[in-house]
Amino acid sequence: MTKFRACCVPTHWSDAPYRTDIWRHTLDPATDRRLAESYIRLCTELEKIDNVTDFAVRFPEASRAYRNLNEPCDEAAERIFKLYKRHASQINCALDRMSAELAPELRRGTIPPYSLGGILFMGNVSYERDRAPALASASASARSTTTHDGAPGRKRRRAKSPNATETPIRPVAAANMAKVVAAVKAHIKTAKDHADETGARGEAKLLPRPTQEQLAKLAEVHPSTVSRCLRHKDGGVLRLLWRTANDLQEIMRHKF
Repeated sequence: MTKFRACCVPTHWSDAPYRTDIWRHTLDPATDRRLAESYIRLCTELEKIDNVTDFAVRFPEASRAYRNLNEPCDEAAERIFKLYKRHASQINCALDRMSAELAPELRRGTIPPYSLGGILFMGNVSYERDRAPALASASASARSTTTHDGAPGRKRRRAKSPNATETPIRPVAAANMAKVVAAVKAHIKTAKDHADETGARGEAKLLPRPTQEQLAKLAEVHPSTVSRCLRHKDGGVLRLLWRTANDLQEIMRHKF
């Protein structure tokens, strides 16, 4: 990842951290190309996210860091969101600057397609092209790991990977979490409409947040499920939405 610090360094600087011009030279190996593509997509996507709630929904894994900052969850989420936005803004400015600088060379076709400049303009073409053989190879490898115990009439069994780990949240629990999150988001949307309507008549008012029992009915789950989801280690997004639903200012700022 540190190689892409060069994105923010003007190409005419003599003390640039890397002698290779990654904008005009082919990135190698293919893993560097995939990293560049995903990095550009990430920074572009972050540019479109303008509030901490949408950030938490899009990147729920960030919630794992909240409890390590020794401050309230909503404040930790805001700090992490601003950090991501600040970094993405710097990278996007560099990408825009280099887009203008490379335009003549791109028009003449002198920029290699697998350089950072080529990837910036070709989008995901090279990634998908490189990914297809890799997926085929992985599929063939998975088929070759099946074993047979030699007994007639018994089916082949797939060998278990030694690095296999349990999923952090069971499928049923994940489905319930998604239902509860969707119900809270629907309430926030209704609360925002209510605040806009009452504000147009004079003073915006907060639509009372539903109780956990009421939320369970909206999500069509058992009340105990709502409580478990709110306490779950992967429930950072839900807890953030739950606090937002009880804050008029946050509701007014929320965008859908």
